[in-house]
Amino acid sequence: VYTRRSHRSRGLAKMVTSAVLTKLHQLRLETIVLNVKETNYAAIKVYESLGFASYCRFYEGVASPINRHRA
Repeated sequence: VYTRRSHRSRGLAKMVTSAVLTKLHQLRLETIVLNVKETNYAAIKVYESLGFASYCRFYEGVASPINRHRA
């Protein structure tokens, strides 16, 4: 969830995330997972207030094609 700077601190991210979670719970999903940059403290605070807990680190990188034509 991205909130423009001019609209932050109004509870919008929590409202939107909560609405999405409500819909997902209606589907009776057993596990709901999200990724958040570990330095995004504001988002982490929102997610924790909705019941999420840290599970493991998420590493992001760029994949490159495997060279299948070896000499």
